[in-house]
Amino acid sequence: MSRRNRIYFRADASAVIGYGHFFRTIALASMLRDEFECHLFLHDPTPLQLKEAEKVCAVTALKDRFDDFLTYLDGTETVVLDNYFFTPQYQLSISQKGCTLVCIDDIHDRLFYADVIINHGFASKTQYSTASDTIFCLGAKWALLRPEFLQPVPDTAKRDGITICFGGGDPLGLTDRFYNIVREELPQTTVRAIKGASLNASQMAEIFRSSEICILSASSVCYEALSCGARVAAGWYVDNQKDFYEGLVSHGLVTPLGYIAERIPDRISLINALKRTSTPADRSFMPVKETPELFRTLFRTLTAGGVTAEDFRKDYTIDGLRFVNYIHLDESRKMEILEYRNHPEVRRWMCSTDVIPLRNHLDYIESLKTRDDAFYWAVFNEDGMCGGISLTALKDNTADEGIFLNPAMTGRGLGTRITRASFKLYFSLLGLNRIYSLVHKDNTAALNMDRKTGYSTGPAENGFVTIELTRRDWIENIPCGK
Repeated sequence: MSRRNRIYFRADASAVIGYGHFFRTIALASMLRDEFECHLFLHDPTPLQLKEAEKVCAVTALKDRFDDFLTYLDGTETVVLDNYFFTPQYQLSISQKGCTLVCIDDIHDRLFYADVIINHGFASKTQYSTASDTIFCLGAKWALLRPEFLQPVPDTAKRDGITICFGGGDPLGLTDRFYNIVREELPQTTVRAIKGASLNASQMAEIFRSSEICILSASSVCYEALSCGARVAAGWYVDNQKDFYEGLVSHGLVTPLGYIAERIPDRISLINALKRTSTPADRSFMPVKETPELFRTLFRTLTAGGVTAEDFRKDYTIDGLRFVNYIHLDESRKMEILEYRNHPEVRRWMCSTDVIPLRNHLDYIESLKTRDDAFYWAVFNEDGMCGGISLTALKDNTADEGIFLNPAMTGRGLGTRITRASFKLYFSLLGLNRIYSLVHKDNTAALNMDRKTGYSTGPAENGFVTIELTRRDWIENIPCGK
């Protein structure tokens, strides 16, 4: 395996700092381990941490929190940091080794030297200070949940009682305080208290799937419970929970309990809050089942690079579509390409509207076997050839991108499907940084599709509109399940 596909994760946990950083990191490693060589580094790990981590990937115990880890880096790895004690200077020391740096963060209180920042809460890019052209993966579609919490929940799941959990640390003893109130006020109700980090992910998910209501801290545990279909009431008690709490409340995902470090609700207020707790009406801010594939696509893109012209000449299968390089087509398929390209409804929108002669077409395909600046693929779905894409004027990881559809298959959403799959080819597999193209100003269907799929558009010049898309903008706005 290429060393570029090695991902080194660095996170810690304890009763003092909590277990959220550790479990988020384990969640990410679980999503990536089948495709990448994942390795987790822990300082002074507990037996529980080692047991849970070794289920997912290789684990190394560090002698100290900072310098020891640096000795394992040769500059070719992707490094993922998750904790607040990794200072800007420490980030810089990793970046200067040549590593790609990913930071998981939810407090945005410092300068970052990260190539990527992941925050599955409700932050915006403007809240961050970065020293480079950082990619931001923000929002619930990037939820760092372990596989057990991304399983479908049957609508018929039997639910009973209230579950209380305030994290693996709970330094204020909130679990016991809330438990005592609920037990006294609702003596006929089943009440469960999860304390410390005694349960594994399967056990936690099972409890959440069987609970009607969960009383939780405003942290990743809310996403875990919501993804299991439970109704949630939540409060916050440390600074890094405040933004997440406000986002959960503003989007109607939880019933608010306020700043519980200062004052927990009185008995009447708490019981009334539990009565108001309901299933979120707007699920657009909920974790999604497509999240693991989003993360795999992200890390494929981060590790893409060093490809050769031969990689551009390969065939690929992406999202159920087959991309077959022109040089691999038989004669009948080459003729089919020519027929579609010369069709009046295709040709009218091209920069050159001239009919392409057969000899020119075949000679051009033959030239593609040795060129390193132009590459073409025919695209097939279950019904046959549905279109084609191209990269021309390839230089410095930038290319002029083209697309056409089989005229007999228009109106089926294939343009959007092919375009989104082709982005994975360009950015995630071939390592391009930018693509651009020209679209006829009157081709409203194409322009609408381009805007829908993420292209930015410029002014019309000489009858054509320039469109472009960068790797960064694609990653930050990649849709789920498309």
